[in-house]
Amino acid sequence: SFDQCLLSEWQRSARSQQPLSLLLIDVDHFKRYNDHYGHLAGDACLRQMAGILYDCAQRSGALGVRMGGEEVARLLQGADRAGAGGVATRSVG
Repeated sequence: SFDQCLLSEWQRSARSQQPLSLLLIDVDHFKRYNDHYGHLAGDACLRQMAGILYDCAQRSGALGVRMGGEEVARLLQGADRAGAGGVATRSVG
C-alpha cells in the first residue's frame, strides 16, 4: 500500500506544485537488539520509533511504514527539504 500511496502523493504534488518529502530512517545495530531481546521486543521498539516519528511530523495524513527489517519510512505531504529536515532532527533529538 505504501507504493500506491507514494505514487498517488507524487502525482498530487506534481499537480498542485507542492513539495513532497520522504524520510527513511535506518536503525543502527537493530539486528543485534532484535537477536538479544527477541522479535517481539524488536517489533515493539520499531512501533515506538514510528510513534515518535509520527509525533514529530505533526501532520495529518502523513504516512509512516516499516520498510524492511530495520527501516522506517515517513511520507510528508507538503514538506520541503527544510520541513523534512526539521522532522528528522526532532525525531533523533
